[in-house]
Order: sequence, then C-alpha cells, then structure tokens
Amino acid sequence: MAHNLTKSQRLSLKINRAFDQLSVNEETIRYRRSCFLHIECNELAFKYANDDLRSEGFYFGSQSEGTTTEGLHSDLDCVVLSLKINVRTHPEDPIPKHSLYNFEMENFTEQGYCLLRDTSFHMGHNDPFLRRIKDFLRPHSSHMYLKNSFQFLDNWHGEIPKKEGPAILFKTKNESINFLDGFACTSWPLIVKTTFVRNQTDRLWPSDHLLQDILQSRCFVVPKGSDIGPNSDIEWRLSFSCGERLLMFDLNIVHIRCYILLKYIKTEFLDCVPNCKGIVSSYICKNVLFHTLSQSLDSNWLEEDLLEHLNRCLQTMYQFIEDGNCPHFIMPKNNLLANKLDENNRFGLLAELQRIITSDGLALCEVKIDEFDALLKSNYLARKYYYATVTQLNLFYDIISHFGWNLLQTVCYSSFKVLLSLCREDPTFYSYLCDSIQVDLCEILKETIIEKIYRLCSINTSSNQRLTDSVKILLCMHSTIVGSCQASGDIKTDSCLSYESFQWLLLGMQSTDVASAHLKLASILLLSGDLECTDILLKDICKKFNNAASIAHACQCKRLSLKKRNIEEIETILNKQTFAEIFRENIAFCVVYVPEEIYSCPKELQYEMNRGAFSEPQQEYFMRICWVHFASVPQLPFMYFMQYKLYKKLGMKLQSDQALKNLNNFELYRHLELQHLDTVMNLIGQCLEQEGRYNEALKMYYRSLQIEPEYNAAKILICCNLFAQIEQLKRDGHGF
Repeated sequence: MAHNLTKSQRLSLKINRAFDQLSVNEETIRYRRSCFLHIECNELAFKYANDDLRSEGFYFGSQSEGTTTEGLHSDLDCVVLSLKINVRTHPEDPIPKHSLYNFEMENFTEQGYCLLRDTSFHMGHNDPFLRRIKDFLRPHSSHMYLKNSFQFLDNWHGEIPKKEGPAILFKTKNESINFLDGFACTSWPLIVKTTFVRNQTDRLWPSDHLLQDILQSRCFVVPKGSDIGPNSDIEWRLSFSCGERLLMFDLNIVHIRCYILLKYIKTEFLDCVPNCKGIVSSYICKNVLFHTLSQSLDSNWLEEDLLEHLNRCLQTMYQFIEDGNCPHFIMPKNNLLANKLDENNRFGLLAELQRIITSDGLALCEVKIDEFDALLKSNYLARKYYYATVTQLNLFYDIISHFGWNLLQTVCYSSFKVLLSLCREDPTFYSYLCDSIQVDLCEILKETIIEKIYRLCSINTSSNQRLTDSVKILLCMHSTIVGSCQASGDIKTDSCLSYESFQWLLLGMQSTDVASAHLKLASILLLSGDLECTDILLKDICKKFNNAASIAHACQCKRLSLKKRNIEEIETILNKQTFAEIFRENIAFCVVYVPEEIYSCPKELQYEMNRGAFSEPQQEYFMRICWVHFASVPQLPFMYFMQYKLYKKLGMKLQSDQALKNLNNFELYRHLELQHLDTVMNLIGQCLEQEGRYNEALKMYYRSLQIEPEYNAAKILICCNLFAQIEQLKRDGHGF
C-alpha cells in the first residue's frame, strides 16, 4: 500500500516517525497526564492529613497535558484555588460549606471579565489572611469590590515573587513554574453555558457526553483585568481551564502532534516575523485546533493525513488573523487577538503563514527545535528518543519527591511549631532542642503524626484510584515514622522492641517504597538484639535489590533526582500498571532518620544528625537546610552496611568481609547516581575503623569532605579517628 500514498502522506508518516523518536506517543502522553493527576491527589491527601483545606491545587498547560517536547521549554502552570473564598455566580447559588468569605459576581462581560462585589465585609474574621482582604477593597457604585492586585500566594516559600501577568513566576535550574491563584465560582455564568451549548449544534466535536462533563467542571476567576477602561484594577478574568483540560484529554495522538507542530511553527517562524513575537501564543494555537477539530469527525484524523489536518489548522489561523479575531472556544465573544494586531504585523504574519501553507509541509524541514529537521532527514536519531524518555522519568521522580519532601516538612513542623522562628535564626538550635528534651519532642511528634493518620483514614477515596494510592502510601510512610519514634523510646528504656512499635512498623511496610520501612525495622531489630529476625529480614530485602538497576533511587530531603538511566531500565519502571505498584517495586527513597528517632538509628548514623556542629549558622530558609539535622542514607549501601553489622556480630568473617566489599562499590553507586555519598563514605570509614584500618578510614573521611565540605559529620569522625589512633599508640607503648 505504501506505493499508493501521496507525497503529502509519505511526509506525514515521516513526521509521525520523528515524533515517535521524541516520545510524543500515546503511552508517554498518558503517563505524563497520570503523573500530574497523581501530584494533585498527593497534595490533596497531604492537606487532609494536615487538616489544612485552605486551598486546592491544579496543574494545567502543556506539561500536564503531555503536549510538549524537551525543546519547547514549556512552563508548568499551577493554579491554586482558595477554598475559604468563593465567588457566587448567581445570588441564588448555595454558599459552599468551607467558605469564610464570599463575593458576588457582577458586571460579567461576554469577553470573560467580571467584578467581585464584597458581601462579607461586615463579618468579623480572626484569620489573618482574610483580614488582609479589606486592604484590597475599592469602592465603586456604592459597593466594595476586590482589586486584582490581591494575591493569595503571597511570598511563596519565603521568596520574593516575580509577576508575569496574573501569575507568580518561579524559575529553577531546570524549569519555570507559573503559580496562579484564584477563587472558585459556584457555577458557570448562564450566558457562557447557554452560548457554549447553542454553538454545539453546529459542531461535530465535542461529543454530547463530553459536553456534559465540561459543563459540570469547575470554573474560577483569576486576578487579571482587561487592561483598558477605568475598572481594569478591579476586573477579574473568568477561566475554564478545567473544561479545557477535559477537551485536551479527549484528543488522540494525531490531534496532539498537530498541536505540537503548530507550536513549532509559532516558535520557529511566526515569532521571528519582525514585531510579531508573542502575538500568536500557544493558547491561540490550542483554540485554533479546537475550532478546526469541531468541524471534522475524529475518525478522519489519521496519521497519514497529518499534514492535511495541519494545513487546515493553519488556514483557520490565517482566517482568524485576517479577521483580527480569534474567538475563545468556550466564550466566542472573547477575542484572543484583541489589541494585538496592526496592519504591519498582520501583513507579516499572513505572508509567513501563506508561505508555510503552500510549502506542502517542506517548511517543517527548517524546524531546528528538538533537531526536528535532522529527524525528518535521517528518520532515526536514537539519542533524542533516549533523552525525551529520560525527561518523562525525571518528571516521575519529581512526583516521587513530593511524597518524601512533604513528609519531611510534616515531621519537621510537627516537632515543635512554636520554635520554628528560633530555628530559622539558628539552625543548630533544632539539634540542641532535640538533645535537651528528646522524650517530649518524640511524644509530640508521635501524637501529631497519629492525628494525621486518623484524618487520612477518614478520607473517602472510593471514586478516585489515584487518591487511594496517595493515601495508602502516605499512611504507610506516617506509620513508619510513628513506629520508629516509639521504638526509639523502647530501645532507650528497655533495649527491646515493644509489640505496639512492631505493629506500627509492619503497617508501614505494606505499601511504601522498595525497602525504606524494611531497613528501619531491620536496624531496630539489630539494635534490640534480635539477630535471627534481622537476618531473615535482610535476606528478604536483598532479594528486592537483586535487580538493582531497575530501581530508581530518589532523594527527598534535597529534592534531587536521577538524570541518566538506561532506556531498558526506564521502560521497566514505566510498564507497571499502577502508581502504587511502581512506588512499591521501583522507587527507593533514602532512609531518613529525624532526631526523634535517634535510638532507632545505628550509632554510626547518629553522627550525621550533628553534621552542622562545626559549621557557621546560615541565615537561610529553615526548611531548605533542615536535612542537616537528619541522617539520610541511600537504601542499597545502607543494606550492605546492615549486613556488615549483622555478620560481624554473628562472627561470620567471610560474609562480613563480602558485605564491606559490596558497601565499598562506588562504581555501582555512580551508575545509580545515588545522593548522600558523603554519608556512605562516613559509614565505610567507621566500618574500616572497626576492622582496625584507621588510615584507610581517614582517607575515606577526606573523600567525604570533598563531596560535602560544609555540613559533614566527617569533621567529627576525623577527630575521633585521630584520637583513637593516639590511644592505640599509647596502648602499644608509644608515648608522647
């Protein structure tokens, strides 16, 4: 059949093969979407656990839709809706039960802007956040209206935010995140709903079922005025991002590849027309696709016809620019090109679009983004496929880090909230505090975490499998913390493990990562003297690590993740059926001990909790350096370390030597790109000291300092090593 294809169809298939190399395929897109939905459920579960339902977060845009590539550098859009503040679209709409402050939507225009009239100003509130609202109210027409300069996400993470339009922009080394705050509306404005339904009679898409889902989705207002007119400072823009996400999730792979091609053309060609950069946005490209798709049957969008459909989209865009009007798909009276075009840039854009349309797809061979031109010419570029797939895995690691990072925040804040201000001023104060009133802190932490567990157990997750997975994982992680803290008190008092602590630890092992809970239990059993059970448990853990290459080692305390893995390893991880299964079989967090668990922790790791003793206190945001007071070690080397300790106690020389040899396998650690290698080297050094090899241990401590020169327990261990060598010399009769 290939010889019957037209030139356009052959080029279309070549474009599809290029996208396959860039991992723009159904599996990867489905995976990316699932990842971001898991992030939302994870954060919601943490809010339930912390009894903090002030807001709810959503992730929109190309990253969460799976409609981007590495070369497009798409931002991540995070919308946070305040659950304390609601906007009543119609006066008869019921007030949500969580609402503490209400606004009435007024002066709604078909362009999607409205005013928020205050209806709660006469009420008194003790919440400082709500009291701030009165400073952002402006009188207008005998009523008070909220100004759009009000920010719900003020001073996120203690940093000074940068505003870009209505969003707060945060940039990290690898990505840009737009945080957009908003208020949920009780319902869709009637005029929008009526218009959207009426327009559906002339459309072939979306389907009636999808239409009903969209109409039931949430809408919200965001702090953005129309930029013109006397009331632009109190205007708010209506957003239907939830409904648009449903539309995007209904697209097939050909639709999505067509959308990415539109973004390629926008970035590579239209933005390079003089004085036209930014006139055509990715959001305009999305609406162009919606309008084009609404006039065609989904079954007609075949891979071999990709170029034909792309040209139809470009012709739709050409018509919109020629008319100076790109109608919003849900609110057609909202012109997305309003105040953007003049005769000069209109002519330039139309000329460039005409050139691309008449090129019959050959213009795409000029696209340098993602080396797309090279992919079209060579048909194969394995390196791009590798890096694109690794990008997907890194995204999953970021999701995994949410669990560990948020749990560490929970533990740290739960310990003693009232003393956080002192800890910010002097990071060493936290360690001092834990040494001074260890028992009190342990009880406070344990009771607080148990409260969170009860709240998690009360969540109804029957209709949301992702939320079920998140809650199950969090329950186990919290249970491990409770069990370990209680075991710490057991070992300090009675040198044994109580039945209650054991049950908490068993619960923590049910649905957690590969072996962090198992290794904590093994450590506690070893410290309590139960060598037989320790041996059985370590052998079971060893089986889990038999195929260590398929396990992704993630570090939660510094929020670092792996950047390189073999393609076969990536596919092994991504081929799992559920998120909980991936987590349990392929994700290995560092084993982390907080100061309240100090007696559950091997003596060799206890030094790590004092790693900041020889460092100058840093005036830095507390949660960013709280890891200094924790003992964190990757699971694989910690397993070898536990084997060494066990076999040495059992007097099994050959086995303990082999465990020490495995522990010293840095080539494997580099391949797995493990974090906290400074801690691993410190453990190796202490094992070498126990073998009487003091000089080798000293070299290991110096290597550790090269990795982490500031906060490092090696500074203490070097002193201990030198002191031990001096004492050894004295015992050998070498006086000083």
